[in-house]
Amino acid sequence: MKYRVRNAAGELEFASFAQLKEGAQQGFVEPSDEMLKEGQSEWQPASAVAGLWAKPSVHAQRHWLQRAKIALAVAGSGAAMWMIHRGEYGVGLLLAFMVVGLAFHITATTQRRSS
Repeated sequence: MKYRVRNAAGELEFASFAQLKEGAQQGFVEPSDEMLKEGQSEWQPASAVAGLWAKPSVHAQRHWLQRAKIALAVAGSGAAMWMIHRGEYGVGLLLAFMVVGLAFHITATTQRRSS
């Protein structure tokens, strides 16, 4: 079911309630915006939609952890390249292998969540 949301800046259309909820969590939909559900003829305030601003799921709350792991992998790969560049091959290669392991962990975790 489609949802249309409008405010002074313009109008957006969402293909499903899940997309509408994601739009609300990302700040594209505000409680003061007007919303029209497919099949209805009267606009209503988005604040009147039940469950639109419900607490994020545990899955959404763990995004910060995934982002921290990615940042750690990027920083670690930079440090590994710097160590190898300086001639400290043992430490650099050890760090590089640790980053590869972390990258595999990030990929496996992301794959598990999306399936």
